[in-house]
Amino acid sequence: MKMMLKTAVVILGAAICGSIHAADSGNAAENELAEINKKIAALLETAPKGPHGGKLISPELKELMDRRSGGLVYPKTNGKALLIVDARGGEYDGFVDEFAKDLKRNFHLHVATSRKTVAHDADPFAAANAFKTDANPAVILITDTESRPTLAIYPEDAVGVVNAARLKDADAAKYKVRLAKEVWRAMALSLGGFAMTAPNGRIVKSILSPVYSIKDLDAILAHGLSPHQCNAIYESVSAIGLQAAKPVSYKMACRQGWAPAPTNSIQKAIWDEVHALPTAPIKIKPEEKKTEK
Repeated sequence: MKMMLKTAVVILGAAICGSIHAADSGNAAENELAEINKKIAALLETAPKGPHGGKLISPELKELMDRRSGGLVYPKTNGKALLIVDARGGEYDGFVDEFAKDLKRNFHLHVATSRKTVAHDADPFAAANAFKTDANPAVILITDTESRPTLAIYPEDAVGVVNAARLKDADAAKYKVRLAKEVWRAMALSLGGFAMTAPNGRIVKSILSPVYSIKDLDAILAHGLSPHQCNAIYESVSAIGLQAAKPVSYKMACRQGWAPAPTNSIQKAIWDEVHALPTAPIKIKPEEKKTEK
């Protein structure tokens, strides 16, 4: 009898501790959500208006909005990645890592980056192609050579080369924007995203619009690909083993059953909510067998 009472006390104590931890997790999540909403409101207040009158959503604002549902998580793929090689000389400015982060967020392909040295007189295609492996079946090489063209693409080999020499500007931020546009163009044009028309057939200004001068490049307002251009590339690169890993919210990943373990209070609250036992489970009555009279 004493043993049964002791066991009951232990179980009751565990249940109470569990409910306290759940309450603590819930309070922490509520506090974090309140802080996130406060930051979102402040950023929206100062956000510039877009061409259609609405507020422009910056990457920082998008990340905060995503965090309200636990942030974005990526499903596992076969591990193959588009490789971006930075072979520019001089001090590293962080460009390829920034671009890879933006590309993964907006395009959903697995991306790897590397800094290498390429001979000044090396053939650009041979140099870029030399970096291809089974794990990296597509390569974008960024060089810095005055005598080479700004953009060279080799669609049959899934290789693109961007020469940053002609994109330089005294304004470092402007230079990075130009370079990012050209890397988007190199990637899209070398990986099957040739479409420059909208689905309804109209010609639209996009990152793939013709560029004959730096002025043309600066005039392009787009900083990435349109949905139908993305779809064209997804279909094309599947032939060489690259897979799109489109992220979903942590809550959706929990519901689909593949979410990783929670790493913050909001994810913990979502995890507990999705995995909680139903308070009023559905009761199914057994089917009554009909008997013949």
